[in-house]
Amino acid sequence: MKDKRLEQQIQHSLNAELSGLNTTSWQRDQFFENATGGTKVKKKISVVAVLIAALMLITITAFALTNGFGILEYHPDQSANQAYVDSIMALNQTWDGKYFSATIHEAVFDGMKMTFTMSIIPKENADPVFIIPRITATHGDKELHTFITHSSVIMDDGFWIPCMEPDVAYDFDNIGVDVILSDDSVTFNPTDDQIKWEISFDVLHTDWPIDYTAQDEPMIGEPEWTDSDYENYESQFVKAYEEKRVLLNQIAMLSPFAAAVPHDPSMEDEMEYPDYIEMLLTQDAFVIEEKATFSFVADPLPVKHAKQPVSFEMPDGLLVHVENISVSADQIGMKLRITKPGSDQPLRLEDWQNWTIAVFAQGAETKYPEVNYSPDDDGSLHYNAYWTITGETDQLILIPVEAELYSDVIKNQGAVTEEQQARTIRIDLE
Repeated sequence: MKDKRLEQQIQHSLNAELSGLNTTSWQRDQFFENATGGTKVKKKISVVAVLIAALMLITITAFALTNGFGILEYHPDQSANQAYVDSIMALNQTWDGKYFSATIHEAVFDGMKMTFTMSIIPKENADPVFIIPRITATHGDKELHTFITHSSVIMDDGFWIPCMEPDVAYDFDNIGVDVILSDDSVTFNPTDDQIKWEISFDVLHTDWPIDYTAQDEPMIGEPEWTDSDYENYESQFVKAYEEKRVLLNQIAMLSPFAAAVPHDPSMEDEMEYPDYIEMLLTQDAFVIEEKATFSFVADPLPVKHAKQPVSFEMPDGLLVHVENISVSADQIGMKLRITKPGSDQPLRLEDWQNWTIAVFAQGAETKYPEVNYSPDDDGSLHYNAYWTITGETDQLILIPVEAELYSDVIKNQGAVTEEQQARTIRIDLE
């Protein structure tokens, strides 16, 4: 669990550092001109294009008014992505329970990622409840692996209704959630068959009093704790459990408390993480009182992959293997395996902290929203990243850049140094 929290801290820190770095159409074209030696083509805006844009704006507004918080309000950068817009489904499914009511407004599935929007309304004077989400995707007889990559409210390991985080007020009226097919995005080939989705919420209630820690574990960049510091921190959750109190950290997470429940640690490797958390919480402190369920089917959009295997060497001797490139109507998924030939020492997270990957898509704009690293048992390092893309493309250009120079490469119209130009990797898609 400590490793999972560390990975979350690293991912959140990187996302905060890199979020908002976009490539505009002009920056993208400038980059491709620099990278390929081509000539930039000036575009003219016709009256027809203006009329189409106006009609699209009217359509988007009507969509939002009739269906509550919609997909295009959650992902407004996709409003001109016609293939994506045409696949949005209006669901408007409502569930009413003892502690809250919930409505799922819209959903869309791009072949790799399913996005839905919803509203949750807590009942007046109802006790706080902890919600563990279950999101399943079934293709034929096979259940596919899913993982929540982004949401302001809903997390894989649970969330509170109402919000229990001190001095924070989440917008439960306007919730957007992105769910990827994690391992299956590499091998899953969309067909004409529909994907069956089920979204359910296990509602956990406790009669135990709820307290908060006075101090939390240090975040990245803060002074490290000693082993004794960690032991003292974790012992307070054990004490709370023994005293029949639920103890939360300062961001209202329950995983440290769940870890204090007596259990066999090997079970964590045998169970899905949400199942593991729920099993520990419901051993004594919580009871599952209700279950909210929503279901629908969706046609996947086409997904493109790299035509050929790709590997490249970094200046510091690291070797990067592109294990998967998947490009859908609205996102790029990339999985890298990083090794150091000739070294017997396993790679650590710090071995890649000076590097990142800038990605440009020919004919489409990109944004860098999510990235995470994880060491493997074989000594290699996995680098997983997802970019938003706003249109169709047949070619990607990857540039390994120093992390401190990433924003310069993006913001300086895609201009790169000669050294960065020499590292450029072009990947054709099919």
